Amino acid sequence: MLRASHQVGDRLTAGGNPDALARYVFHDLRLGGRVQIVGTPARAAFLRADLTLPTGDDAAFAGDAAWTAAWSLIGRLTLPYDLVVAGTAGIRLHGAEVAVGDRLVGDELFASLGAALPLTALGASSDVLAHTALTAELHAALGDHVGGASGPDPVEARVGALVHALPALTVGAQVGVGLDDQIGAPRLRLLVELAWTPRQPRAPSPDPTPPPPDDDDPDEP
Repeated sequence: MLRASHQVGDRLTAGGNPDALARYVFHDLRLGGRVQIVGTPARAAFLRADLTLPTGDDAAFAGDAAWTAAWSLIGRLTLPYDLVVAGTAGIRLHGAEVAVGDRLVGDELFASLGAALPLTALGASSDVLAHTALTAELHAALGDHVGGASGPDPVEARVGALVHALPALTVGAQVGVGLDDQIGAPRLRLLVELAWTPRQPRAPSPDPTPPPPDDDDPDEP
């Protein structure tokens, strides 16, 4: 996954860099995978691993100074009215720790909680609304403490919507606000996401029951 951002506002002056904040930036390249370890379509648990490569401009707050690796456990539950609730918790390791002002950005624990409610559960019937779901998310992190320095502990809340525009294409839009004054907790964040997930048709399962013999077959004794 590769992200890009448009940044507004001023650079953090405590960082000591007098340059103006870059407005348009690309972030680090992220590679990831997920495997289901237990469950059914209604309730399941997954393990996820992510690796980011330092392709973004870390001086413009668009990436890390080195690689990062993360492992997390995800739980998902489908409730009545097709309400989907999911939670995740894990650890993220940084290849390099960076001092920003009085904070040391490094290894951290993280957790998220989210929910998605299809508009059909609220009585929507039009073609567009029938493929739309409302979303709400809460993201938090707990920074590492090394000596007398501590990492940031950002908390962010997001609300938005998901639209299944095509069978394989999902479009998401969210608004996020930081719930505390920490690095990584924005005053305001607007996100637009595109996800393309090709769906391969599954071959029908073979019938394990052999057909009955044909009594009219002349070759039969």
